[in-house]
Amino acid sequence: MDDANQNDAGGIPAHMQPPEAFTAAVEEFAAHLGLDAQKLVQGHRFECNGVGFSLNHFGQLDPHAATVFMDMGQVAKGSEAVVFRGLLERNALSVASRDGYYGVLPESNTVVYCIRVPLDGDARGADAIALVVGSLADGINRLQELTKKLLEEISGQAKAQPAGA
Repeated sequence: MDDANQNDAGGIPAHMQPPEAFTAAVEEFAAHLGLDAQKLVQGHRFECNGVGFSLNHFGQLDPHAATVFMDMGQVAKGSEAVVFRGLLERNALSVASRDGYYGVLPESNTVVYCIRVPLDGDARGADAIALVVGSLADGINRLQELTKKLLEEISGQAKAQPAGA
């Protein structure tokens, strides 16, 4: 990589530096939650209501947005091909700009749900990020509660049936 494409920030190409809108929104978001803003700007993981998240950007490729990554779990060894294909098929059949998309973090094999948050609208960027993070965390927690109740109900029905019925 030539020097013209780099700046003083640890050799990160200039076009991939955090955009001003992203940095400002994440710093305000972090301040409201009492988190380390610099770590969040760098994409470090944080939790909201027991759900793992990170905030990411695509530099000058998308300077007026943040992308929220929500941890969905790790891919089990031996199932990578099936899981990756399923995620790619799901991504191909959805509108990523509206529905988000799935990805896999290469360093940890963690599946993440990703959704773009525009930062150039009338709402403050920190509020937009907080709304998405809070909604996703609440939605996942509610889904887990409903699934637990459903499984308990199914299990109770199975136990109530006579063997061989």
